Amino acid sequence: MKEKLSFSPSLKGKITFLVFLSLTYGCAHNPKPTTDFYQRPGINLRQYERIGVLQFSSPLIEASAGIATSDIVGFELLKKGYMVVERARIDRVLTEQGLGLTGAIDESTAAEIGKILGVQALIMGSVGTYKTTSRPLIAGNVYATIVDSSASITLKLIDIRDATVVWAGQGSCTVKKVNNPVIPLRATIVECLKPFPTR
Repeated sequence: MKEKLSFSPSLKGKITFLVFLSLTYGCAHNPKPTTDFYQRPGINLRQYERIGVLQFSSPLIEASAGIATSDIVGFELLKKGYMVVERARIDRVLTEQGLGLTGAIDESTAAEIGKILGVQALIMGSVGTYKTTSRPLIAGNVYATIVDSSASITLKLIDIRDATVVWAGQGSCTVKKVNNPVIPLRATIVECLKPFPTR
């Protein structure tokens, strides 16, 4: 005859909580980022073979968010077959022009920078959200903290020939139970760059 196991009420509560926590994390999934786009009629993004990516501004959050965003954007464009100017070269040109790495750059200034770099277009933009938030999870007398991460960006493509915006995108994403905002940031960037065809 099998012996029946018995647990104290406190241990039962902890086991129930751990099972609940396991199921909660196990059911976690990465939601698809929300995105929106503008593209000038008649523009084929494939024509922009050589692209420069400026450091994204991040006025409300740490500067590293802007650096990470520009690096990921450049990497994802490389994967699609575009020629991306090395960021170090862009930084050097910005410094030579007295703009600094985080100086305010409008479309006309971006076009001048693009001509110096010899690119057909520049991508610039900003990071609006790049954070983790925590929330309590309580079951009986057992406590835990759940951490979510979120990111949001806007970006635009400037045609160097006439200093106009030919494409723009914005996106946001929240990933539950993840303590790293780079994950929703990358997911948002990948989704935002979908209109760019693979070369």
